[in-house]
Amino acid sequence: MPKGTKIFSTKHDYFVNLLISQIRLRVGEYDFSSVLEPYPYVEKKAKKKVVHPNYNFFTYEYDLALVEMESEIQFQPHIQPICLPGNQDLLIGEIAKVTGWGRLSEHGTLPSILQQTSVPIMSNAKCQELFLKGGRKEHIPDIFLCAGYEKGGRDSCQAKSQKEESNKHTDQETEKEKTKKQNEKQQTYRQTNRQRN
Repeated sequence: MPKGTKIFSTKHDYFVNLLISQIRLRVGEYDFSSVLEPYPYVEKKAKKKVVHPNYNFFTYEYDLALVEMESEIQFQPHIQPICLPGNQDLLIGEIAKVTGWGRLSEHGTLPSILQQTSVPIMSNAKCQELFLKGGRKEHIPDIFLCAGYEKGGRDSCQAKSQKEESNKHTDQETEKEKTKKQNEKQQTYRQTNRQRN
């Protein structure tokens, strides 16, 4: 494994209207509301950005950009590269890990702590079929990847799904579990920092 990297990939729409001088890349972040974490985040300026030439604002196809950082980031226990599958890998049925600071419920507040969930990858045809069952006809291009549970309950999207009403109780329980886990993680970080000091 290399000791560091200068290349960072992200969603294109974050950077489309930003000048290079306006871009800051932060890696290794866990809790935006605290600096008392076992490992500090690292922030770098951008040197160059390359947006996908086929990006479509309306369909989000090719929503990808590469950003070169001004200097190399050294890998640490909390800063590691993401392993990407090969172009020909068949991922249907595999479990995908989704992370981010997105809303935990529709119109909900943004969490300060990095969230994580695991969802099974399904075929785009199955995904389109589920949308159709919910009353929406959707075309899902081959470059998209669909993941989630047919009955709902866990996902990375804040928008209403066709299963939302029937899964309201499940979603509330899931959110309570996430909050409980967040509190437990914060407590663990605080204890770790106290022991270090």
